[in-house]
Amino acid sequence: MEGNLEHLTELSEDIKDSTDKLLEITSDSFWSQSNLINVGASLLKGILIFVVGYLLIRYALKLINHILKKGGATKSAIYYIEIIFKFLGYFFVIVIAANTMGFQTNSLITLVASLGLSIALALRGSLTALASGIMIVLTRLIKAGDRVFIEGTEDLLVVEEIRLFNTIFKNRKNITVVLPNEKIMQNKVENLSKTEYVYTDVKIGIPLKDDIEKARQIIKTCLDNNDRVLKGHDYIIGVSGTSDSCIDILVSAPVVPEDYIIMQLELREVIMNKLKENGIMKPVLQREIRLL
Repeated sequence: MEGNLEHLTELSEDIKDSTDKLLEITSDSFWSQSNLINVGASLLKGILIFVVGYLLIRYALKLINHILKKGGATKSAIYYIEIIFKFLGYFFVIVIAANTMGFQTNSLITLVASLGLSIALALRGSLTALASGIMIVLTRLIKAGDRVFIEGTEDLLVVEEIRLFNTIFKNRKNITVVLPNEKIMQNKVENLSKTEYVYTDVKIGIPLKDDIEKARQIIKTCLDNNDRVLKGHDYIIGVSGTSDSCIDILVSAPVVPEDYIIMQLELREVIMNKLKENGIMKPVLQREIRLL
């Protein structure tokens, strides 16, 4: 607190000096004594520095954008880097131009730094989200278009856009889902789009009395005949458990990430219909009641 008061005192003194200087400039005595060429030269230098700095920043942004795109950087990464570069670049250009024109900026810079620290402490939650967003982009944990499961959410989510403090997703119902970036970093993320194919699982129940091997061959035929099941990769067809009335068969088939959800529904329907055609009916839970 004392440090901030000292900075405010220094800033007020600088403002007073600048005010006195402005009053001096507007007086008749100043214009009669001052060298107009020197005054004009200082102003012209300051304006020239700002214009050149502005043009250099624009050129540097285009160059950075080109290099990052050529290096395979994501749109989100380019967005973050451009914002940081713009802020730092314009800040330094304005300070240099102001110093050249005779304005005192040392105390202002110190005050801004102190206020920045105070704001950072007050908004540490938002800064955590910002830092998480930067880490998501730099580590390429996810990117636009990826299909992901995030711990704490039920649906498969498609990444739409990674922003400063949060990330925008769409779920299978085409509903927009917004998650804070720190939640993404703190929870388990299953990214289906990191590989060329994934296995989608379907559980099928058959009666205890039916032939497991016969059911297995019927299911394999269904997978072989489905165009969206990737060939050249092994299927997984096996018993995952039993209950009082049925045997649970796990069917795991390789598909592209885009077909992960739709193939679960499609395979379940196709396999159940094919089993029914071959006399393997879905088991009905039966209960025996005895009266004593």
